[in-house]
Amino acid sequence: MRTLNPTAVLIAVAALGLVAGCGAPAASDTFIATSPGRDRIAVASAGMRNVRVLRVLGGSVVREREVFVPEGEAVAGIAWSDDGRDVIVATRGARLVVDTRSWCVEDASRRTVVDSTQRTRG
Repeated sequence: MRTLNPTAVLIAVAALGLVAGCGAPAASDTFIATSPGRDRIAVASAGMRNVRVLRVLGGSVVREREVFVPEGEAVAGIAWSDDGRDVIVATRGARLVVDTRSWCVEDASRRTVVDSTQRTRG
């Protein structure tokens, strides 16, 4: 199992202007969750509509994808599924699932696909 390079995390955190955490809100209400395989990081800010998934490659961190929760929702927390396939996003309303293979955002209770390509911030 690959370990997460602390230097790479610090670079990512500094580049994004965030405060490090472990899936719980940091002082700046930023959420950072590390995948079970420790090769990806999900990052989001409380109250915003976007979630960034970063990939750890050696000593570097690269942005893999950015997805958006539906209009009217806002991120309230993030976590990874046990298998590392999905990012679970808690919002003020629904709990959403981001499938990191298809990048579809689904309502966890209904497992219906919602549009993740909207670029409006909430």
